Amino acid sequence: MSGKLLRLTALRWAYILAIQIFLLNNVLLGTYLNPYFYVLIVILFPLRINPISSLLIAFITGLLVDLMMSTAGIHAAALTATAYLRIGLGNRIQRRNSDLQVVSIAEMGFSNFMVYAAILCFVHHSLLFILDSFRSDEIFFMMGRSLVSASLSMILILLHELFSQSGRRHVL
Repeated sequence: MSGKLLRLTALRWAYILAIQIFLLNNVLLGTYLNPYFYVLIVILFPLRINPISSLLIAFITGLLVDLMMSTAGIHAAALTATAYLRIGLGNRIQRRNSDLQVVSIAEMGFSNFMVYAAILCFVHHSLLFILDSFRSDEIFFMMGRSLVSASLSMILILLHELFSQSGRRHVL
């Protein structure tokens, strides 16, 4: 990974984590809906990142969110599992387009990016809510909660991508 890409990734990690911890952790829509924007960190990992590094970064990120939310490791577990899934998806994407290095709407196209991001986002949210309060009699409630929260997070992710793409066009 080039130095410029590494700096961009580190800066993106810091501001996404800050948005989640200082802003979105204080937003509760309804009784159980909370947008988890920090999954974007894993979604936007460079495709050529070392798999061990991606798992370690995901674990540390999830642990920081857990510390700030006083949860018992559920964010670390869910984000690490999502990063593991992302390794397989990233390899599949690279086989189809070997020139692709960065995950974004501009590089992948809108529909490909949305499918990729939605899979990772829904898996993350499902794991998170299952770990948070798994009860077999509430499986449909958890899946509904996962779907609605993942949809809310996807709206934020889409807005982030659209604004960051428009900003890059003006700079270039």
